[in-house]
Amino acid sequence: MQIPNDLARINRTQLEAWCRQQTQAVNVDDTRILCRVLGKYLMQVDGRDVSLAPHLVLNGYWESWITQFIARTVKPGWTCFDVGANVGYFTLLLADLVGTEGRVLALEPQSRVVTMLQRNVMLNGFHNVRVEHVAADAVVGHVRLELPNAHWGGAAVMGPGDPADGAHDPGCNYEVVACAPLNSFDDAGVPQFVKVDAEGAEPAIFAGMGPWVTQVRKSIPHLLIEWAPDRYDEPAAFLTALERVGYKPALIDGAGHAVATSREYLLGELPQGFEMVWFTKN
Repeated sequence: MQIPNDLARINRTQLEAWCRQQTQAVNVDDTRILCRVLGKYLMQVDGRDVSLAPHLVLNGYWESWITQFIARTVKPGWTCFDVGANVGYFTLLLADLVGTEGRVLALEPQSRVVTMLQRNVMLNGFHNVRVEHVAADAVVGHVRLELPNAHWGGAAVMGPGDPADGAHDPGCNYEVVACAPLNSFDDAGVPQFVKVDAEGAEPAIFAGMGPWVTQVRKSIPHLLIEWAPDRYDEPAAFLTALERVGYKPALIDGAGHAVATSREYLLGELPQGFEMVWFTKN
């Protein structure tokens, strides 16, 4: 199989079975594990993480339906932003898809993760990726992150009234990191595709896109957002803001295809509490 091209043509069952057959893993030290994912990419993960790491080490893939959707959507030469890149699973895939004429900006706020993200980009020899240790937000400044000890995919920006000393939750640590709006990275160019997975910070991140989403020309045509209305102060207002500037939503089904959805569904009680939603402009 030729990765990433064949990701678009096979079905999900074939992909998952093939990835498991190709999986390899070796301990680097007491915590880090080097593994092969999607039968191609080398990735270091931390064995203390129970969110992404077990899937990458033992299965060799993560969210296969999203993987296939991205492979069917992103084109060579595009500029892509991976917001909430974690250890870089989607960053590596995007870098391969856009090729040497494209580029990827990967943003990750967690200090414990960003070093592995940088290392994974280097391990795979991608020179079209830029990594930024920053939280995407509406403004320039600093934010506090809540860092679940065992769930490294669940770091979240804390509200202004939340305590930061960790005494209220022994299962978490805390970190203050720099934040910046996405449109402050204008030297990277206006992206054609932005993936946002930020554990509830999506409305602020969208606000930080500014003219990149409000202009008819030179605006971002494709947003893939982890839609989590229970985490938003005003989910209806966020959805209205997206619709007002021309974005139409679709869900990503289990086969990796976009299917129409409704405002009522997105503002209702979602089965898992969140959905990956594809917002596109015509």
